Amino acid sequence: MPNIAIALSERSVQAMFSRIRQDFRFSDTDEKQLLLYTLEWDLGVRLENGSLEFLSNDSVMLKELDLIYDPLRLVIGVDLPEITIGGQCIAPSPFGCLLRLPRWSLFSESPDFSIPLDIGGILRSEVSAKARIRLRRQTENIRPAGMSPHTAHETGLSDHWQVLLDVEPVHLKILDGADIAGELLDSAIDQAIEQLFAPLPGWARSAIRSMLGPMKEVIREILELPDDTQEWFEDNIWFILDLPTLIADALLDYYAEEAPLFEIEDPYPIIGGTAEDLPVLVSIENAAVSVHDNKELVVTARIGAEP
Repeated sequence: MPNIAIALSERSVQAMFSRIRQDFRFSDTDEKQLLLYTLEWDLGVRLENGSLEFLSNDSVMLKELDLIYDPLRLVIGVDLPEITIGGQCIAPSPFGCLLRLPRWSLFSESPDFSIPLDIGGILRSEVSAKARIRLRRQTENIRPAGMSPHTAHETGLSDHWQVLLDVEPVHLKILDGADIAGELLDSAIDQAIEQLFAPLPGWARSAIRSMLGPMKEVIREILELPDDTQEWFEDNIWFILDLPTLIADALLDYYAEEAPLFEIEDPYPIIGGTAEDLPVLVSIENAAVSVHDNKELVVTARIGAEP
């Protein structure tokens, strides 16, 4: 049986990598009850930039691959201590109180108020990691039993040899945007407080301030918000929600299972069909992939008989 070899330059493989990179998507929507507040999130991740460099030992290096978190919408639900204000008598008489101030019971809901925060496209992580080139034969499971190779070829149900990337485990960390996100969070807290107190008269606001202290400081204490907002985002979005693990697993699974750099149909049509004649198909056997001298990705195989 004759052997074949397909050699691809690093530049060609880089173009293939860029093509599949843009199709990666990860999303997660959920909520979690923490000790003093709740956190709801609607998160999406896409990939940008990055390059691929050949190494020895049939490996490549993924360099400076950007993970952009977009959308990233958070809703922080805050529980405040329930308090009652007003109700004092302002017109006493021997027969009892003739007139009292309005009475409010505040902060009895759960959560008492919410802080919406939309920071999509602001936070960024970067990945650089080694990956091993792997070849697998992917069987088309939805092909009906007994379908002929020619019918499978015509209907797009043929098997394929696929070149995939087994990326080493990666550690994700927020690199950029936490300072801007922190400013937006600070502004969102101000707006939420203003909306919360908008229905109350000035004396009621003063009473709440005297009982709880400056409301913004109360909120920051409940959220355990430090001066370094990047630390807060990493503690909450990262470790509490365990998003680094979810995203990293999705990224590794995408390149290892879902997105081949390229694939070769098996059996392969060496001569295309016409209106009168069927295509000539030959089987691909003993396929292998390697990186040669850090310059080429080479796929070798033996050409079998027509199935």
